Amino acid sequence: MPFEPGQSGNPGGRKAGQPNRLTMAARTQIAAGVNPVGFLQRVVAGDAVAQANGEHVIPTLDQRIRAAMTLTNKLVPDAKDSPVSFRIGQIDGPGAALAAMGAVAGKMAAGEMTPAEAGAVIGVISQYTKTYELTELERRISELEALR
Repeated sequence: MPFEPGQSGNPGGRKAGQPNRLTMAARTQIAAGVNPVGFLQRVVAGDAVAQANGEHVIPTLDQRIRAAMTLTNKLVPDAKDSPVSFRIGQIDGPGAALAAMGAVAGKMAAGEMTPAEAGAVIGVISQYTKTYELTELERRISELEALR
């Protein structure tokens, strides 16, 4: 007895917000103090996972792949940022900032810095220069007001 097109074998389906059996088993085991990394390793291996009611759930291939990705992301997270170390000298004005930006561009062109790293360093230099210029303007205005 085949199903009509667009109809599943379970027309009511799973209720909204109801997690699947493997998720429920994971929550139960982790709440019981099971090592989450060990749990993910067992899921990746395809081992049966015990539910709270004593039944066992065998993870699907999709669940195994997702567990492997989760395990990898937790153990070896993406490098979001890394320290950059080089000398640019004292930045005490626009001329020094221009020289520092030139040094950064040179490092990037030589392959010693990635474009993202160079952009971040240039952003810091730019912000420092803006702050320096603002402080210098404030000093000059104070001097002019003192002359009145």
